[in-house]
Amino acid sequence: MMAKPVNSQWTDDQWRAIAARNKQVLVAAAAGSGKTAVLVERIIRRIIDEQLDISQLLVLTFTNAAASQMKARVRSALEDLDKQDAFVAEQLMLLESADISTFHAFCLTIIRQQYYLLSIDPNFRIGDDVELQLLSDEAMSETLEQAYADASEDFLSFVDHYTSTRNDDQLADFIMMVYRLVQAQADGLDWLDTVYQRVLLMSEQAIDEQLLVHQAKSYIYESARSIADSFFELSQSPGIPEGYQAFFFKHYEQASLITAQKDWEDIRLQLVSYDWGRMPRVSADDKSLEQEQAKDRFAELKKTMNHLRDDYGVFTAELHERQSKAVLPHLHQLIELVKQYDAQFKQRKAERILLDFNDIEHYTLRLLREFPDVRALYQQRFKEILVDEYQDTNGVQEAIIQMMLGSETSLFLVGDMKQSIYKFRMADPSLFQAKYERFGVDDASENLRIDLNYNFRSRSEVLDTANFLCKQLFGSQFDGIVYDDAAQLYLGNKQYPEASMDTELLFIDMQGDDEDEESLAISSKDKTQAQVIGAKVEQLLTSGFEVFDKRTKAMRPVTPKDIVVLTRSRGALVGQLEAELRRLEIPAYSETLGGYFNSTEVRNMLSLLQVIDNPYQDIAFVGLLRSPIFGLDENELLTIKVRSEHGTMYERASEYLQQFSEMPLAIKLTDILAKIRSWQQSVRLQPLSDFINQLYTETQYYQFVGGLPNGKLRQANLDILLNRAKSFEQSGYRGLFKFNKLIGRLQEMNKDLNNARTVTDNEDVVRIMTIHASKGLEFPVVIFADLQKQMNISDLRGDCFVHQDLGIALSYVNLDERYKMTTLAQQVIKDMKRTELIAEELRVFYVALTRAQEKVIMTMTLDNVAEHKYLQRMIIPEWNLPFHLVRESRRYSDWILRAVARHNSFAIFAGNPIQVEEWSQYGVKLQYQVINAKEALREQLIAGAKLKSRTEFPSSGFNEGHVAEVLNSFDFTYPFIEQTEHYAKQSVSEIKRMAQAVYLGEQTEQLHGASIQFAEPGFISERGLADPRVRGIYYHNVLQHIDFSRDWNAENFANFLSDLAKEQKISEQAVATVQYEQLETLFHSEVSDWMRRASRVRKELPFSLLVEAKEVYPDWQGASVPVLVQGIMDVVLELPERIILVDYKTDMVGENTNEAQLLARYKIQLALYMRALKQAYPGRDVAGYLYFIESNQLISAL
Repeated sequence: MMAKPVNSQWTDDQWRAIAARNKQVLVAAAAGSGKTAVLVERIIRRIIDEQLDISQLLVLTFTNAAASQMKARVRSALEDLDKQDAFVAEQLMLLESADISTFHAFCLTIIRQQYYLLSIDPNFRIGDDVELQLLSDEAMSETLEQAYADASEDFLSFVDHYTSTRNDDQLADFIMMVYRLVQAQADGLDWLDTVYQRVLLMSEQAIDEQLLVHQAKSYIYESARSIADSFFELSQSPGIPEGYQAFFFKHYEQASLITAQKDWEDIRLQLVSYDWGRMPRVSADDKSLEQEQAKDRFAELKKTMNHLRDDYGVFTAELHERQSKAVLPHLHQLIELVKQYDAQFKQRKAERILLDFNDIEHYTLRLLREFPDVRALYQQRFKEILVDEYQDTNGVQEAIIQMMLGSETSLFLVGDMKQSIYKFRMADPSLFQAKYERFGVDDASENLRIDLNYNFRSRSEVLDTANFLCKQLFGSQFDGIVYDDAAQLYLGNKQYPEASMDTELLFIDMQGDDEDEESLAISSKDKTQAQVIGAKVEQLLTSGFEVFDKRTKAMRPVTPKDIVVLTRSRGALVGQLEAELRRLEIPAYSETLGGYFNSTEVRNMLSLLQVIDNPYQDIAFVGLLRSPIFGLDENELLTIKVRSEHGTMYERASEYLQQFSEMPLAIKLTDILAKIRSWQQSVRLQPLSDFINQLYTETQYYQFVGGLPNGKLRQANLDILLNRAKSFEQSGYRGLFKFNKLIGRLQEMNKDLNNARTVTDNEDVVRIMTIHASKGLEFPVVIFADLQKQMNISDLRGDCFVHQDLGIALSYVNLDERYKMTTLAQQVIKDMKRTELIAEELRVFYVALTRAQEKVIMTMTLDNVAEHKYLQRMIIPEWNLPFHLVRESRRYSDWILRAVARHNSFAIFAGNPIQVEEWSQYGVKLQYQVINAKEALREQLIAGAKLKSRTEFPSSGFNEGHVAEVLNSFDFTYPFIEQTEHYAKQSVSEIKRMAQAVYLGEQTEQLHGASIQFAEPGFISERGLADPRVRGIYYHNVLQHIDFSRDWNAENFANFLSDLAKEQKISEQAVATVQYEQLETLFHSEVSDWMRRASRVRKELPFSLLVEAKEVYPDWQGASVPVLVQGIMDVVLELPERIILVDYKTDMVGENTNEAQLLARYKIQLALYMRALKQAYPGRDVAGYLYFIESNQLISAL
């Protein structure tokens, strides 16, 4: 190894990485450790010191930006050398064609040179994502159609077991889930055969010999060991009652027994026979804070152990064998379907002469494996292969690297296991971890591992925070990452001047006083958190807060572009925060990953395209009419709707035009429908992209959105839609119908397009981005937000699980007995995937913390922060948080709270709101602040007032002549005040409630929607009686589904209710509440006879009606204005002689209540129903009835 130069800027470990030769080197480069600089210096040293031609080096990375940056750095380093040197000049000339590229670009180069060996067309191109998705859909449809046509017994059985009666979407999901994993395997489709053979072998092995069971044992051992260790720690806790110590130690011994068992059956029996006993009684004198904490910890450990028992204790050897054999044919069928889909997809790609990125990697691997001359060519060409971000490689990429290693080729791998956050893209961090554990740390090692753990990016406060949190959270169980001395971060940049940069934790307490519940409901968690973050950003920008300028080597005031807000994913908080920062007049930008189709301008244009293709789509047609393109209002839409009884909105608009041609609305509709018909002709005569451009011009919508807030971004979004149409046509597709189908498919799959980017990296704005988008970036101030948001565990649900090591696992479905059960294979894979998911989340957490250069601020919303017990429950004695505790956490906030809760001053939140405490042992300072959500809302309103007061108005002289004018302006009375105090839309139920209140002589407050409902009294719930309102809902739900043509009795009625509950049409509570005896009279009543005779029975019929305001509001005194009334009629019967309305009531009817009194309760409601029916059935006789279920009374409304 070359000696390190005197006065070198490199650390000893960095120099070792630069100078190591003739071996495989793995550089574990922590965040901010200068890995790119080391990689560039190694390249330069190999070129200059060894006169190695740059074409003999292969440098691979994962993004075009990273490859371009690497090339630029190498160029800059070469240009700093003697340009007169002929060799240096030659290398600069060769640099443009040097193999410094992404994996895909390099593989593409190989295929273009060796395409003839693969028998593929040399004119192939890389398919567009959307085009490939369309081809994939076609391939899937053909695969399933062919399978249904063949109708093999195995396939039909597979369908019966794993699809619903509605569709076979789940079947396609299974195929795609397996296919995606196959594409990341070096063996490709052969991996499927390996999986199947392994399952066949398992069926012949004893249970303790099976790989699957070995994995299950490992997981159970790890979990039980973690629980046992926690019990031991509890037994040694100071301050707990004496009886607790012995009790916890007994559980330590009992949990440890599980880890001592070798055979599966012994482990299983130990789990199912676990004896919890009873916690010792504690006298009042012995009760203490420590005792309460120990009790809470015991409850957590018991819950975790019970989960372990429930998940694994059921699997006897016999059950496991029976389920495995039952699932085997279904697994074989799934594998065959995946192979058939792969063949169909390849055929379609070949027909269009295109490849996808998976094809590029697999074809490259095939060339290197199957053609020795090709392999030898690259083994001899490259003297060294250097891979950046090695932790993000997959099995195929690893195989390509290994195939190119010749006897004289060295390998240099750089990465950080703790920053592997792309498992969703099939990255396999275990490849990095395997080498990390296998490679030696001594320079004499043939395979050398070098740890770079000095961070040159961040201040000590940032590093101390990251170390303090990650040291407690990371563990060997999570992909083998141990946050030890080699993994933790050390201060490398000592240029930062002294400054107060303590990490801040902002806990937003959502618990409010009872009187403020309504205001807190309005101010959601996302909105409140956005207000807090906005206030913090404003404080940073206006308080004189300074950051270090690396260019001037001096402190300067912070600017918006120094601040980034990081979130795990783009959720509701991002939109709220953008709005809040705009309100505060702070420039901000969020590069929206998704949400494109929901942007107003795109949604309106898509509605126009859908209507031109097919105007009979109500949602699209109404959306278009309501949009600024045509600008109809709600009243005009309602008029179109109610003027015709049948048909789509397009048909109703056409009919309205014929009937009322002279009306102003008809004149508008004439123009609208004429334009739609004209566009329907025009779209057939030109390319789709030209047609969309025509729409932009003729509607002037492109210019219109340009004048709205963020107009530049809105126009850019419309440009994206236009470019998508061009790409669609360039792919060989034609027609508006297919284009709309494509967009609809993308929306169904949540495969959104990205919003347009209208901000450059250098613009002075606050960035809001996901943690994944921030990877590789750095910012002076990082606000790590939304930490209370739940992690996404949707991959842990379903009937099919896949894992690269354990294969494929399906649920056990018993059609005869109609039940479904998780198999042992599924449970093992699910637990492995959960552990891997948590490991990935830990790495994402680490990436977020290490983006900061100078300051970290963390924000989260919590409930009841001020309650001691909430905080104390987080406190545990262990320094490294137990495996089971980290694994079962659902939020980053759970990790953070547990990590900081161990400090004795954590309960300060119940008192003094701000405190700074130092953990001297770890050198970390954390500043806590609890922010009450109510106060945040009030302060935001105050801040808004202050914001307005900033505006400076020009001064003017005092003029007495204006005094009277000014005073008179205060006497102005708004002429339409009543319209601001009453709602323009009301429900029939609310109108009925107001009328009853007047009828009863009560004072009532006008509400929009449902009346206030008070909690059900305890004595009622204890007796098992349903709340009258809820009871009414139950009866209405049942009556909605009853067929009155049947002959009902108690037995078939009970079976009918049970079936409804199974179909989830009613709840189990409804089954228990609705009684046959209450409906028996109805089944034999005149109503039942009407039902049987009716030509049409319309249940739960919605209606809308325009009425005068004075008919709705008894206190209305102003000018006549319309009010929209909406409601739902229980039953409307169309009989030959008349139309009958029946409205069911579940009121308790007193003995002294007569029919007149009952009718009076519902006078207004019935009047509105009858008016609506007379408008809906002009010229027909209409009759209305109330049916009181409790008293079996049918009362005519006449």
